[in-house]
Parts: sequence; C-alpha cells; structure tokens
Amino acid sequence: QRISASSLEHDVAAKLRTSPARCADQTANGSRWACLVGSGQAARCVVVDVSITGSWSLEQRPAHCRYP
Repeated sequence: QRISASSLEHDVAAKLRTSPARCADQTANGSRWACLVGSGQAARCVVVDVSITGSWSLEQRPAHCRYP
C-alpha cells in the first residue's frame, strides 16, 4: 500500500480547502484513488494518482471518476 486512506483523505481535503474527503482505492496497490470531496450539492469526485514513494497528484481531467 502506497498511502493510507486516512492520510490521503486528510491531504486531499487540505489541498482542495474543503471537507470532508472520502477516498476509495481503485487498484490493489493504492496507485489510483477516487475521492469524493465536499458535501451536498458541492460534492465532487476527483482522481488521485499515488507514486511508489507515496507522493500524490490530482488527475487534471478525470474522465471516469466514480466514488463507490
């Protein structure tokens, strides 16, 4: 596992300046996550790519973001 869900959720919420963030691993190794950020009508899905070292970045134009 490259990063824990709780750590990623905290970091994504901080970077996007919104909360809560809920993230679900889309792969078996934690390299790609779908995160639902915000609440209510303002909620949106973002895709997060995590490197082998644990650093992460938001996908610029996620085509198929689906939070479970």
